Amino acid sequence: MAMTSLWELSQQQQQQDGTGNPVLDEALRINESSQRVYDRIRKDATLSDEGKRRKLAAAYTETERRLAAHKVTSDQAHAEQAARLTRQAFGAPVDPIAQMSYRQAQQVAEGIDDPRTAQAKLESALAEGDNLLAQAIARHATGRSVVLPGFPPDPRWGAVVDAYTTANPRTGEALTQLDQMKQSQPNPIREAAFFMTSKPSELDKLQPHEIETLASDATADLT
Repeated sequence: MAMTSLWELSQQQQQQDGTGNPVLDEALRINESSQRVYDRIRKDATLSDEGKRRKLAAAYTETERRLAAHKVTSDQAHAEQAARLTRQAFGAPVDPIAQMSYRQAQQVAEGIDDPRTAQAKLESALAEGDNLLAQAIARHATGRSVVLPGFPPDPRWGAVVDAYTTANPRTGEALTQLDQMKQSQPNPIREAAFFMTSKPSELDKLQPHEIETLASDATADLT
């Protein structure tokens, strides 16, 4: 009797409880759907063993394709939402001269590696009315505050952002949404597990190119 891996046990628990993350839930649904297809193929008495292997190969490769496409789509949607919220929070000057000044401010901000330096420069910019520099520093600090998706933000960089939003309350709502969105991102290792799919045991000894060859000889109904 084959032993159940820790990953499979985790997947089984998630199937019962859901993840609370719509992106991961969709990846889970794709995997659940593939398992039902595999079961139907295995039970199909009209297929020979070789026919079943071909159908399983086609179903498996289609599952991989669907998971990869879902990952690309979800990553793109996440990036677009982050960009929208960032623009909403910080905007960008329209005037060409102001745009040049803002690019210069961004260069200054991006060269800051120490949150204490960022805090001091932000306070100085706010006191002097240099809104473009203050905005650029706050934007830089927003990016630096996230260490890894799914992990708590760095409070030192977060304090820089807080100082900016205190002086510019209207940016606070967009930044709050941006922070919540970033924190809702799962740990990359955990996320990767959901975008994997278990290979049918009938294909265990086959190399990827051999599975592709089998799959090209069959079609699978993944519904």
